[in-house]
Amino acid sequence: MKHYTWTLKVEFSVAPDWVADGVNPSTKAWQESMEGALESLVEYAYAGEVTAKVTVLKEPNMEQVAKEQGYPSAAKMKTENP
Repeated sequence: MKHYTWTLKVEFSVAPDWVADGVNPSTKAWQESMEGALESLVEYAYAGEVTAKVTVLKEPNMEQVAKEQGYPSAAKMKTENP
């Protein structure tokens, strides 16, 4: 099936309180959720008619994110919250 493709640039910013509460769009789960949200914008499409792929191009310092979320390091954050 032929598809038309748009490449979009989206900037997502949140306050430190949300980062402390666990918001981290760099995780696979977040990226999959964003893909699903974009795909759902075309309400009546059948499977495969609409696809979205989210790729993080730039992220904040993950050591700072880890500390904001109460982890001792980014490595520890990734093992406890993949």
